[in-house]
Amino acid sequence: MTPEEFERFKAAEKEHLKKLRELKRAVRVLDRQRKIQDALSEMTEASSDVLQTQADMVERLAFETAEQEARLEIALESAAEASKAPDEALEEELRQARARSLVEKLRDGELRVDEKGNLTGDDTPTSAHPRGGSINPTTASRAESGADPTRSPQAPRSGEADQKSPDQRPEKTIGRM
Repeated sequence: MTPEEFERFKAAEKEHLKKLRELKRAVRVLDRQRKIQDALSEMTEASSDVLQTQADMVERLAFETAEQEARLEIALESAAEASKAPDEALEEELRQARARSLVEKLRDGELRVDEKGNLTGDDTPTSAHPRGGSINPTTASRAESGADPTRSPQAPRSGEADQKSPDQRPEKTIGRM
């Protein structure tokens, strides 16, 4: 082999080794890019799973919150209605009891209506209530019957336990002091 041929082979071999080195470097770069791509796709999948889980949890919390708020509103409304209803029912029952008492006293002749529309007792003069109106029927009947106003209405007097009628009720003092 002549030195020229040797130099030519040597230059060709160098060229071949350079190309081989570049190919190996390209393989390493591509392998590194592939690993990065794989890691990135795994992270993307994992993050999308986490985001989906979070979205599901937020949606469930929103639903539970709406449900609990609705329950709270219903409870508050029913509590408000419950607090109003007994007051109105108590007032209505009190009005009806007073009306029944007045009607019974008018029938029994214990009370009379004068020409001005005021109620009067047989032996008691018409006394106006401080707020306007007439005698309280339960007070008037107690005064007429000689009941002691300092004594409790539930405590029976001696010999009175057998004669007490079932519709006698204690005087209601709601709103009066």
